[in-house]
Amino acid sequence: MKKFTVVMCVFLLTAGMLVAVGCGGVAENTPEQVAQEFFDSINNKNVDSYFSCILPDQLGEITQEQRDDMRQQMEEGGQSYEGLTMKAEINSDNKDQAKVILTGGKITFEASGSEPGQSQTVDITELPEERRTIYCLIHKGRWYLDMQTGFSEEPTPEQVPPPEPGQPVLPQ
Repeated sequence: MKKFTVVMCVFLLTAGMLVAVGCGGVAENTPEQVAQEFFDSINNKNVDSYFSCILPDQLGEITQEQRDDMRQQMEEGGQSYEGLTMKAEINSDNKDQAKVILTGGKITFEASGSEPGQSQTVDITELPEERRTIYCLIHKGRWYLDMQTGFSEEPTPEQVPPPEPGQPVLPQ
């Protein structure tokens, strides 16, 4: 009887660990959490945390030169985020896809054409929704930012107009 109890406990623990790592559609984080981690990494100039938010396959497509450029840009600053609020919408056709829409907060960035050190602060809600929407995918039980695609019913990057001059660029 004691042996049966031990075997059953091991079985239940193993089953619980499988669910925790992503079997059955359970993720270890949420789309909002990965988006917040992404923006926190920009605020904290933590490029390693920034890269850890990106889908591994997409991260693998970034060359070392591009990574070095990103690292330098992040160290120089340029954008910061404060008081962000957001909501996630899970794709009803594919539960492994979500979009996170920034619903509030402020972004401060160096205005293009301005003198170094001059910045502009914008209320996130002043940006069009497509500029404050981030797409996420589950990969191996964890949500990541999908920097390349959106839902099929969403406009493609080619269909989304570029930001107005002087407006910040959010990941797409």
